[in-house]
Amino acid sequence: MAAAFIGAKRGRARAKEMEKYDVELFPEDEEVLLVGELQRQVMSPLGDTWQTRKVVLATNRLMMGKPGGSNVIDYIPLDEILDVVPKRENVEEKKSEGSKHGINISMRKSLKRVSHIKNEDVDDKEEGMFVITTIPNGHNSGRSTVFLASSPEESSKWVLR
Repeated sequence: MAAAFIGAKRGRARAKEMEKYDVELFPEDEEVLLVGELQRQVMSPLGDTWQTRKVVLATNRLMMGKPGGSNVIDYIPLDEILDVVPKRENVEEKKSEGSKHGINISMRKSLKRVSHIKNEDVDDKEEGMFVITTIPNGHNSGRSTVFLASSPEESSKWVLR
């Protein structure tokens, strides 16, 4: 029983400590251009998985958070986006074009993660998939972010913005 009280006391202390950190919230409606729920590809030692994320396109950044939540988990500054590429085939074309035009090798390497998607997943999901590539020395260090929309129409809304 005493261990439960000690654990609760430590939990409250940890919560107070966390209050000291600033938590970024999604912006007000007037700053928001587009909101939706998309699947985001997450690479882990266990393999590729898809996580549902609330995605908010604001005037200066693309923000991601948990569905139904108000906290921003990750973001991509809009001025650091190099390209938004729909579907996997176009990513392969961009990689080959990049080598012809001298585009940074690290950017092309960041696109390789799209090729790790399991074949059975690609057949079903490819139409709604798009990739955002970022600059090498920015907030996201040149990583690409792979999103999956529920339909090709929803995907084109995000790509055309």
